[in-house]
Amino acid sequence: MKFFVSGDIKHQRKLVLAIFIVALFFILFLLSDMWVKSKLFGLTIHDVSQTLLGDEENFIEPYAFSTLLEMIHTDLFFVMMLFILSGALYFRIKKQSKRARIIMSIILLMVFVSMITPFVGLHYYLGSLLWYYSFIIWHLLFIVIYIDIIVMLSKASDD
Repeated sequence: MKFFVSGDIKHQRKLVLAIFIVALFFILFLLSDMWVKSKLFGLTIHDVSQTLLGDEENFIEPYAFSTLLEMIHTDLFFVMMLFILSGALYFRIKKQSKRARIIMSIILLMVFVSMITPFVGLHYYLGSLLWYYSFIIWHLLFIVIYIDIIVMLSKASDD
């Protein structure tokens, strides 16, 4: 518990291992979330727009508002838990890093955009475009954070 007060992790091998495993699980979660969403909505902006807006030529019905609301509701819960845990851990390890604050701010903005824009995407192509890019950006930035945490942990365990 001393790590959470002082930030010193050099002499706590079990805690380093636990944080390392959590970081790997979060990376796996983020990659699997990207895979699931690519199966639901598609891999390209055109596929996402077609899924949300529908396509009469290909007999694709527009995405149901209630289904989208349910998906966003559960995603919001998991993402906020991930954001809180990641921020606490990342800020503790990086110790007042300006880079960490910028990355976490961008993630928060992109999460906010990706939670609202699918509803816009039900009516306009721009919503699909914004959702697609914001979703990819916040996932990749979280993965960067966890890779950075793993690198920092490996350096701390080497000392």
